[in-house]
Amino acid sequence: MGFLINLVVAFFGGWLGSYAFPHWNWWVLLGPSLMALLLSLRYVEERPHPAWSRGLVGFTWGLAFFGGQLTWLTVPASSPVPWVALTILEALFIAGFGVLWGAGDSRLQRSKGLFWIFTLLWAPVAWIAVEQIRAIVPFEGFPWSKLAFALVDSPFAAWAPWCGSIAVGGVAMFVTICAVEIFHPSRGRWRHPFKAFFSMFLALTLRPLMVVLAVVAVLFPHLIPAGVPTATGQSLKVAAVQGNTPGRTPQTAYGEPYDVLNHHVAESLRLRETLGPEERVDLVVWAENAADMDPRIDAKAAAQINRVTDAFAAPLIAGTLGFTNKEIKNTIIYWNNNEAIATYSKKHLVPFGEYLPWRKYLETLAPDFAAMIPEDMSPGNTKAQLKIFAGDKDITVATPICYEIADDALVREAARGANFIALPTSNTFFGDSDEADQQLAIARFRALEHGLDTVQVSTMDSTARIDSHGNILGKVIPNYTAGSFVTAVPLRSGATPATLYGEMLTRAILVIFAGATLLLLVMKVIESRKR
Repeated sequence: MGFLINLVVAFFGGWLGSYAFPHWNWWVLLGPSLMALLLSLRYVEERPHPAWSRGLVGFTWGLAFFGGQLTWLTVPASSPVPWVALTILEALFIAGFGVLWGAGDSRLQRSKGLFWIFTLLWAPVAWIAVEQIRAIVPFEGFPWSKLAFALVDSPFAAWAPWCGSIAVGGVAMFVTICAVEIFHPSRGRWRHPFKAFFSMFLALTLRPLMVVLAVVAVLFPHLIPAGVPTATGQSLKVAAVQGNTPGRTPQTAYGEPYDVLNHHVAESLRLRETLGPEERVDLVVWAENAADMDPRIDAKAAAQINRVTDAFAAPLIAGTLGFTNKEIKNTIIYWNNNEAIATYSKKHLVPFGEYLPWRKYLETLAPDFAAMIPEDMSPGNTKAQLKIFAGDKDITVATPICYEIADDALVREAARGANFIALPTSNTFFGDSDEADQQLAIARFRALEHGLDTVQVSTMDSTARIDSHGNILGKVIPNYTAGSFVTAVPLRSGATPATLYGEMLTRAILVIFAGATLLLLVMKVIESRKR
């Protein structure tokens, strides 16, 4: 009965954590949510339950945590199947965390002396390692739903320029395990090998020490801010255009060929007319697939885009589906002087969205589902950057496309040497669900992490201007609305520690986690042989 209650507590904790993400944004709920997970796992450790029971606790927490925030997956296919499948998959990673963290924590609790202090480090290392692993596998991973993305408005966010999502999520877990130690201290730490007096002294001082460590962890980046890119003193006048889509469902959103393109042309020209004749615009930015016909091979599409660049006397960045060498690529083009000067094609494609894994088998087993993705897109192979000339200046723009904004390594690479971030996206297939709000929160986090001003432009939802501190400037253009604005984007030079060293720290954590996991397995084997 006790174990069943424990599962209920874990489920409730995971469900509570899902409310930390948009659209609710109640980030304070992550604390009790993570505490419910760790305390539930400790309950299992302290009783004669098999090791798999830890996995079941983690899996139960994960089902509620991911299931509560990923409901937008039901929209594209008008079916709960994608939502259920991805929720189960991601929950399995939390099950793995439960097994491995629980195994390490139980051993550290039984350790003598002050060796138990490593319990404070094992929890964040194990959690962040699992977050990074699930962002890599399977099918290049699912980097969504990291703790850091829910904490962009919290005091923890100040860690973002230091070490990105690893630091923000890791410190959040560190504070959580400190709280767990206050309310449910490790059993083994009181069994000091020296005098009973010293053990009593530890009992009186370690709880306050946990409070001090947690407070220091939160305050450190506020007292010692990370270095960030500096303003060059120059800025770029950017026109961000959300043209809207003809339809409101995934099946009707794009209407007929040229419809989305024409919508964006019309809104761009409307914006130009509202500006004073002397008001200068240096760059026009459209969304992912805003040019639904590729202007590089379609003369009519090229003529439409030329109307916009001529009206503004400025170049344009726009998304299109590029057809080259019999391959389809999700491509961003830099258009100037009647031609595409530079391009970037999306590298991190969405499985079961932009390509179909196991196509051969699914076409046989689930032909209706396979028909929804008739052709596979091909990934690009270049850095997510465009080198452009705008406002009489040579500029480097980081241009991750849509889902790529959640990819730590990809955005980190794009931010190196970039002057600002332009994020073309399209949330068309997800309607008015929370997906667009969650992606905007991730974009805000990236702006703060890399210290770069950001312009997110969508076809039909959440076009916004974000400053280098992750704050939204002005209003967000709402969904299914044509709208636009002109904003001055400061150009910056330099990099944050997260930009420069984030990859190194990620690898270090994964190596430590792998080594600790291997050690736990070896110790388990040795113990089993002794029995």
